[in-house]
Amino acid sequence: MTLVAFDLDLSALLLLERNQIREKTDWPTVKRYAELMANGTIFPPVRVALTDPTNATKGYTLVDGWHRVRATQEIGRGAISAAVVAAEAHEIPWIAYEANRGHGLRLKMTMVERREIFRAYVKAGRHKTGRGRGIKSANAMGKDLVGVVMTPTWLDGLRFPSDLQSHEPQRT
Repeated sequence: MTLVAFDLDLSALLLLERNQIREKTDWPTVKRYAELMANGTIFPPVRVALTDPTNATKGYTLVDGWHRVRATQEIGRGAISAAVVAAEAHEIPWIAYEANRGHGLRLKMTMVERREIFRAYVKAGRHKTGRGRGIKSANAMGKDLVGVVMTPTWLDGLRFPSDLQSHEPQRT
């Protein structure tokens, strides 16, 4: 799937901390990106989702590209190259994780980040098998969660079974 990039005004961009898969922003990376941008380096477009898929005028929610957005703000630019991805709100953190494991600043994989990645995995419904009625084995989940070591201790603090329930929107 090829994403089409466009210039997105930063004022139309919604930055929701709950979608940030990282524990915190790495400011040295922001500074490095800002310097590169100021000197003409072209970065890949950030990924965004329509905030309200039924109304494109309501703006966009950042999916992937927090450090690039912060760097763009740092150098005083009002717009950034962006591409729209199809994503519902509950899928955004998982899509962010998938993007982060493939490019840019590597995740530190702190316990907090590991738990957030697992929560994102569950909220996106990736822990389900087949038609979504069963739950994958720990082995199958481990293959999906490359780099996130699954041990009993890092799961401490998750509320089971509520964190394993689907977080898909209720249909009315």
